[in-house]
Amino acid sequence: MKFGIIANLTKKQAMELTPKLVFWLKNKNQEVFTENDFEFEERLEKQTELVKKSDLIISLGGDGTILSTAKIVGHTQKPILGVNLGRLGFLTETNLIEIYEHLEKVIEGDFELDKRFLLHGNFKGKNFFALNDFVIEKGKFTRLIEIKVEINGTFVNTYLSDGVIISTPTGSTAYSLSCGGPIVTPDTEVVIVTAVSSHNLTTRPLVFPSSNQISISLVACENSATLSADGMFVNNVKKGEILKISKANFSVNLVRCSKRSFYDVLRTKLSWGEDSRSSFKI
Repeated sequence: MKFGIIANLTKKQAMELTPKLVFWLKNKNQEVFTENDFEFEERLEKQTELVKKSDLIISLGGDGTILSTAKIVGHTQKPILGVNLGRLGFLTETNLIEIYEHLEKVIEGDFELDKRFLLHGNFKGKNFFALNDFVIEKGKFTRLIEIKVEINGTFVNTYLSDGVIISTPTGSTAYSLSCGGPIVTPDTEVVIVTAVSSHNLTTRPLVFPSSNQISISLVACENSATLSADGMFVNNVKKGEILKISKANFSVNLVRCSKRSFYDVLRTKLSWGEDSRSSFKI
């Protein structure tokens, strides 16, 4: 098998782990590529070539590193094994303790693929993709903005708020959750609209089928708002400009080697079941 390693260069652990993984994989008679194997000037070019030559990508960092890796992998849908060197790690499968055990399973073919759908956004004639979410926010200006949302051409609501989050089930445990959105299991084919600090107390998160087409326009704003995809700035949004969102025609394939369920992850990451008043102890 051909492995490619994409590491978060800001994490010391990732930089230290990379040569160790290369050595271990080569001792297992596996082919392995790192960005240093390619002589392109731009890092994105190195990573793109790395993905082309690899059968499976090892992402060293955390959820943010997986999000950026997913964009590079794109339509190739190459499997991604996430190694958590960060904090929460909802998307990552393994860590420093289990990495070699899990790589043994991958080499033996003893793993499954967890398919996650993405959102496709079209803004000003350009296409963007998000595994977690698209967000339109007021940016550096202090006044609220007004955002109009339509689904399948039908008017839904205007949100007077700091912004609006359009999230996948994968992104339901990210920014949407911190704004009061629901936790949605990854295998659920839905999209979530969550307002950011809405000025209307009746505004609640909305969940609808992923097959629907979403149209979002900026109705009122002091100057301009910002559009981001998976936390990365995309463009400024001016009054009257429209973002169209639909389900992407490809998925992100996350490697799963353990028997941990999504609910196991929730209990671990969110400390569920640790209430001293509970009669049930894990």
